[in-house]
Amino acid sequence: MKTCYAYYRCSTATNAKGDTWNRQKTAVKTWAKRTGYKIIAEVQEVFTGTEDDRPKLTELLATLGQ
Repeated sequence: MKTCYAYYRCSTATNAKGDTWNRQKTAVKTWAKRTGYKIIAEVQEVFTGTEDDRPKLTELLATLGQ
């Protein structure tokens, strides 16, 4: 089975209080199951999408580069 990491992001703390995490996780897990991937780690952060330097995404990408 192929493996992958899941990255979830929302842009504001207000959004984080809603159901965005559940909706994102459901969509990604549905995709992973349909395409034969196993999610081996999940990362989420509240950070604007207009910035390229997102701390959790940067950590995840560094992990993948090891």
